[in-house]
Amino acid sequence: MGAGGRVFLVALATASLTATIGITSSTAGIWEKILGGRASYRQICAASCVISGLVSSTGIDAIVTVVGPVLDACYPGAIVITFFYCFCRHNNSRRNLFALKCAMIAAAVMGGAALLNVYAGLFHLDLPRFASFYAALPLSASSLAWIPVSIAAYAVAWLGAAHRSGEVNVDGLEIE
Repeated sequence: MGAGGRVFLVALATASLTATIGITSSTAGIWEKILGGRASYRQICAASCVISGLVSSTGIDAIVTVVGPVLDACYPGAIVITFFYCFCRHNNSRRNLFALKCAMIAAAVMGGAALLNVYAGLFHLDLPRFASFYAALPLSASSLAWIPVSIAAYAVAWLGAAHRSGEVNVDGLEIE
């Protein structure tokens, strides 16, 4: 390994250590507030490091197998809001924002359904009705069932808000 490779390794190790310290301190700060002082910051940092060490000893394949579906469940909502602001950023009417909120909720529900479907297979859970329901959804074989459901939720909410009298309450998801 040349000098450039050594410099790269030192930079990579420093970046990894910085990220680890930041994540550990953030985690400890959050849990210290949640626990209301029942555990000290130092105890939580130590516990976080021990748990991280145990999890990392399982290997990257096991971590990705268990955590990957959780990330996949989070993507649909993020993609919906990204597309919305790419194509509708200048139309922030209450009606449009209400439709966005409905589409994001639909995407989150479908992401959760995809997560349940993956975990049912991963942990050998017997959910035949759910499995057949999920398999019947369009694009479910590609884990993209959230796309038509989100589009339909957006369209129904947008059209439904137009036919109601009054304003759309975006905060409470209610049509007054």
